[in-house]
Amino acid sequence: MKKQIIFATFFILLLSIPAFAEKIYTSATFKTKIYCDHCSKCGSCKARVEKKVQTLKGVKSVSMDVANERIKVSFDAGATSVKLIKDQINKAGYDADDQKAAPQYVEQLDGCCKQ
Repeated sequence: MKKQIIFATFFILLLSIPAFAEKIYTSATFKTKIYCDHCSKCGSCKARVEKKVQTLKGVKSVSMDVANERIKVSFDAGATSVKLIKDQINKAGYDADDQKAAPQYVEQLDGCCKQ
């Protein structure tokens, strides 16, 4: 009986190790293209991209630098991937490095923001 209790306790502790492990986040920066000149003033592009990418599981932070046309994402590589992040940026209507946004997503942008 004592061995069973010790074994059960050890097994429960073993299973709980991932819950206490600190997550290690990876950062990636993506080049995009901003087609209008007022986005640095109104922030609609920035808010749209950041909101869309933030919905991905494992994303810790998203920051879009409109002036330099860069999107920096901090994420848990075990929960999401660079490909999924690029897909979300595309779904917001913007290019992510060499991966172009599909026309149906670009069409959702404000008139001045479209390519």
